[in-house]
Amino acid sequence: RCLSDWSSDVCSSDLHGSAYEYLRNKVFNANDFFSKEAGQARQKWNQNQYGFTLSGPILKEKAFYLGTFEGFSSRLASPSPTNVPTDAMKNGVFAGEHLVDASGLCNISYDASTNSSTIPSTCLDSSAAIMKGYWPEPNDASNTSSNYFAAPVTGNDGKQYNVRVDYNLSDKQRLFARYTYWGMSDLGQNEFNNANGFLTVNSHSDNRTQQGVLGDTFTFNPTTILDLRLSYMRQFFDNNPASLGVDEAKFGPAYAALSSQMTYKVNPTIHLFGGHNLYLFYPMVVLSDDTWDTYALTANVTKIRGSHTLKVGGEVRLLDRSSTGNYDGNSGAFDF
Repeated sequence: RCLSDWSSDVCSSDLHGSAYEYLRNKVFNANDFFSKEAGQARQKWNQNQYGFTLSGPILKEKAFYLGTFEGFSSRLASPSPTNVPTDAMKNGVFAGEHLVDASGLCNISYDASTNSSTIPSTCLDSSAAIMKGYWPEPNDASNTSSNYFAAPVTGNDGKQYNVRVDYNLSDKQRLFARYTYWGMSDLGQNEFNNANGFLTVNSHSDNRTQQGVLGDTFTFNPTTILDLRLSYMRQFFDNNPASLGVDEAKFGPAYAALSSQMTYKVNPTIHLFGGHNLYLFYPMVVLSDDTWDTYALTANVTKIRGSHTLKVGGEVRLLDRSSTGNYDGNSGAFDF
């Protein structure tokens, strides 16, 4: 009864509906290999995907509606064996290494009997003294390749709405309007569950898309149909570090002196290089804000001639993007 690109339920005079739930949970899963190796229980895995549809008449044989909703939520643990500095390293003592300060500014002592080097406390950088507190204590002495095990939880929250109304203007003309919203938030992951907001994998991000469409289908005769579409879509995507707006003076006097010159104030990245394969706080401060707008006008004519169907049409589309840029490590990096 209704010519459209959706299910025939849209144009039915009866009420239709459905609901569903899709569930995943750790109680249904076997233990992860790395968790089992570290003697840990099954890690968190919760996922829910649920929704409903509802359609029916507004005006009998004239106007009809269709509405849908879908929600999504997941919380997943990511078993992550890695290496963190030992207390000795944090205090400048490195076993099995002969360290030399090429600049000659710091008198590093070396004990050949233990093959260890000690950096004097007077040479320890003031920022390093603060930042070393972001690493936890080793907790996995049984593993020969890593000394720390964690299963940080990350996840997503999303919602989608669709609303459509079809209207039979006459036997030859059908109109419809549709609005769609889809949004998804990605949660930043905190590898060490630090209360100080140092997200160690990524920033929190949001992705929201909205679209509106108007359609007009006109039947000139049984063999000739005109189809028109006018649409607008906006997509928004951002990354927001949990540390945005932080007082950078807490990272030491050098950062305090630079803070006034920084457009965006976030936690600095931390790089530790060398043979210890220590966990790096990078990347974790990506900051961006992007918006895409798309305007489109489409027209198609369908012509049936005997056993042949001919279709011709065209589209005019305008795309516009605005962005605040993408800043990765905007507050600099601390390298050791």
